[in-house]
Amino acid sequence: MTKAEVVRLLVDKWVESTMHVGFTGPRTGMTAAQCHAVVALLKNIDAASQDLITVRQGCCIGADAEFADMCWGRAFIVGHPPLVKAFESQLAVDLCHKLMPAAPYHVRNQAIVDESGVMIATPRESQPQPAGGTWMTIRMALRALRAGKLVRLHVIGPDGAELDHAGWM
Repeated sequence: MTKAEVVRLLVDKWVESTMHVGFTGPRTGMTAAQCHAVVALLKNIDAASQDLITVRQGCCIGADAEFADMCWGRAFIVGHPPLVKAFESQLAVDLCHKLMPAAPYHVRNQAIVDESGVMIATPRESQPQPAGGTWMTIRMALRALRAGKLVRLHVIGPDGAELDHAGWM
């Protein structure tokens, strides 16, 4: 086994043993209030965790890049890049410690939810929307939460307040 293979194996084992926090947000980015709320939430998650956390994000422009930047130096960052390179953020990719293979939006969004114990979402709207990648991922996370596959879902509204998603489909 080469040194690179050993390092890759050790990193994979370490990533498996940490708390995983997934993220979804719009390509237009987060509001200032959402940014402040997410930073506070990350600090709380970090304080509650015994180990360094692993975060998962979609490597797109806007909120993914902002989230990766917030996490740099406080978490191990796993990127799930899109197939559509026009919306990929070079910053979000460069900040990753590990990159997963590029995949279609719905596939990589489901992978982020499936590999996370906690999800953070920062939609542009305060009410559920029938379309859009962020809302599609929130619906995936709600299904995972109800099935017991996700421990917690934090939906942070544009005003920075956590939204009550108990009655959402």
